[in-house]
Amino acid sequence: MVKTAIGVLLIIGVVFSIRDYKIWRSEETRYYGQGVRANIGPKPETLKPEVIYQNNLVGLRIKHPTDWQIVVNPDVVPDGKKNFETFFRIGERIEIVDLGGKIKISLERSEKNITDFSDWEASKHAMSREKEYINTDHMSGIVLTWKLGGSERQTAIVHKKDDRMFILEQEQVGGWEEILKSIVII
Repeated sequence: MVKTAIGVLLIIGVVFSIRDYKIWRSEETRYYGQGVRANIGPKPETLKPEVIYQNNLVGLRIKHPTDWQIVVNPDVVPDGKKNFETFFRIGERIEIVDLGGKIKISLERSEKNITDFSDWEASKHAMSREKEYINTDHMSGIVLTWKLGGSERQTAIVHKKDDRMFILEQEQVGGWEEILKSIVII
């Protein structure tokens, strides 16, 4: 009788262990390959890019929502007289455009690869999450999230080839994935 009770309890324990393992595995792999997810407050509104901003001097094309007011740095407006290599010096960061007061895009020429550049950029901030990665046919990107005061901010470093690093900054977390995926480095 005791052996039968122990046997039944053992079988029940094995069944529950297998069930718990399947639930755990399902939860762990549900978002596999989609980057880090955090449940911090309400999810920000997803931005819907519809209009294209393009700058041939710096070699950037990006979509943004139609209701955003675009403010372009007049120094980086292509005029046929400026040459990219002489206008942008290595190690110097220049703001290119402000997209609707929400995302600022800067350019920095660097001899570092994107990984070393993002590590260097991350060392300047108190990181609050792991790096997230975005890859398309037109660029590779690394998203850094850090805290400044009581709020989180994000920086995306986007690169395709050569020595151009595009730095996109926003003062909130998330919601800009579609805009980042729309970037084309030309």
